[in-house]
Parts: sequence; structure tokens; C-alpha cells
Amino acid sequence: MKVLFIGPYSNGSTSLMRVNCIIAKLKLIQIKIIDIEVPFFQYSRVSRSLASRYKIGPLMGGINRYIIQQLQGDFEYDLVWVDKGVFIDPEIIQRLRKVSKLLLHYTPDPAFTFHRSRFFFKAVSFYDFCITTKSFEIEDYRKAGAKQVIYCTQGYDKMLHKSYYTFVEKDKDVTFVGHYEKYRGAIIKKLIENGVDVHVAGFKWKHFYKKNKNNKNLHFHGDGIYGEGYAKFISSSFISLGLLSKWIPELHTTRTMEIPACGTLLVTELNSETIELYEKEEVVFYEDIDELTLKIISLLKEKSVIEEYISKASKRLTNGKYDYESIVLEILNKTGLI
Repeated sequence: MKVLFIGPYSNGSTSLMRVNCIIAKLKLIQIKIIDIEVPFFQYSRVSRSLASRYKIGPLMGGINRYIIQQLQGDFEYDLVWVDKGVFIDPEIIQRLRKVSKLLLHYTPDPAFTFHRSRFFFKAVSFYDFCITTKSFEIEDYRKAGAKQVIYCTQGYDKMLHKSYYTFVEKDKDVTFVGHYEKYRGAIIKKLIENGVDVHVAGFKWKHFYKKNKNNKNLHFHGDGIYGEGYAKFISSSFISLGLLSKWIPELHTTRTMEIPACGTLLVTELNSETIELYEKEEVVFYEDIDELTLKIISLLKEKSVIEEYISKASKRLTNGKYDYESIVLEILNKTGLI
């Protein structure tokens, strides 16, 4: 079986995790990987910002020239898996349509409400399957001309997202990794003002930290923590916040899976998706900031209860299908490839 993968391929990226799972599930395959991050990091910071935020600028052409160069001499593929194809010219996708038995697009990101791309919109109808983790965008895919849409949950990597510390070795009360949003800031502020020790990492938290740096309960760990460092950071805490974004109407995120996988108690908002993913004995749900604060304060006083939650969530993940291997297998089954 001959497979072509086009997408980001850097260490710690979820797309790399998916590639490894494709290799594991499609045994004895010949796989060609076109890593779009090779040309991405050859351009200036300004060019990368323009491409990432607005899908314009010289980097867009650079990525597509690189893909065309890498495709020279290639013929037919049993599967072409395009991961986060927001930079790829639809003419290239149309060309791949002619040489692939199965052409598939996957993204864990919101493609219509946030990461908008004119290139992707024009290419949607060329794919046999479009895979999304955003239930609120399924109808958008159909309206854009998608032939078949598959919804799957976010996932975690069993080799990376695991418990690195025993319960007694944990040294942080609460962690959160993710970009700053106003409502997230309100939650963190409420917690630290009520004596909860909180460790934060992510973009746009610097201003918040400067305003609250005199509060000894706030600890800022920089703009980002990735890969094994991220997993260890989460694993080192008793509780980690699975705060959803309010920039988009998402109902669960990668943290929803990664936090319990790292052996840490997930605290997340109660909604129609999170309640389907976990039982109330496995994670802590909240409906407003006050409830979240009171529950965390109470839990930190009774850490044995936290350990019980973690144990039950671990059993859920062991018996569940939230790891990337299981998710990729389900996708390949639904597409009829295996």
C-alpha cells in the first residue's frame, strides 16, 4: 500500500502523532511524507504570521512550490492524507485527486469559524472524506461541497501523554496551558485571589501576569510548553483546567483527553460533549466560575478524592477510544480502506 502524507511533521505536533498511527495501522506500507514546516520556517516571522493568520503572503507560494517539487516523479497512491491543508493551492489538491484512490483531509482545528482559508474552501469538494473534530462545523462542510464528513473526537498520544509522576511526587496544585482569553483570565484571577496556587503557560498571558505578579499564587511559565515538556507539566499537577475557547463554540478540546491521560484530574465545563466523554466520577464538571472555584478549593483540601477521580478516568482511557491509534483506526475503517 502506497501512502502520501502532507502536513506539519514537527516533534510534539499532533499531526506527527497521527502519521505514526497511520504507519502502525497500515502495516507494510510505503509512505512518503511532505512536511510543510520545512518551507514554513525558511521564511521571516512576518511572513509566517501573515500566512498563519490571514493565509496570504509569500510563504503561501513557497509552501506550494515545495509541495510540487516533492511530488515530482510520483504516480498513484492508495491513500493521500492531507493534514491541516489550509495553505495548499486547490490546483494541487485537484492534481492529487487524479492520482489517489482515496483522498482525505483531516484537521483538529475549526476550518470555518476561525482558521478560514480560501484555498481550503475551493478544495473541499475534491476530497473523498473530510474529517473534523468540530461538531458545530459539520453542516458548514456539507454546504461547502464536502462529499462525506466524518466527525471524531480529539485525542491523545499514548506514548507521550502519560503519567510521569506518582501522586505523591506532584508539586503543583493547578495548571493551565493555552492562550489567554478574557474569560480564562477571569477564572485564573478568581482562583489566585482565593488562595489557589496556579501555574499558567501560553500566548498572551504576559499582560495578565504583569497586572497580577504581586500575587504569589500566580506562576507564569512562558508563551508555550510543548511535546514531552507539556505532558510533564500537566502530569506534575493535581488538577489541570480544560478550559474551552470562547472565540469559537467548541465543546471539547485536546486538553479534554490529554489531561486525564497524563494522570491529572481534569476540571472542565459541563456541556453536551464533555458529559458524553466522561462520567461525573471521572472528571470534575462546572457550570460557572463560582462553582469551579469552590470545587477546586474543596478538592485541594481532600487530595485523596483527587486520586480517586484520576484512577477512574485512567480506567476510562484504558477501555476507551480516545487515543490517536484508535481514532485513526476508526477513520480508516469508515473510509473503507481497511
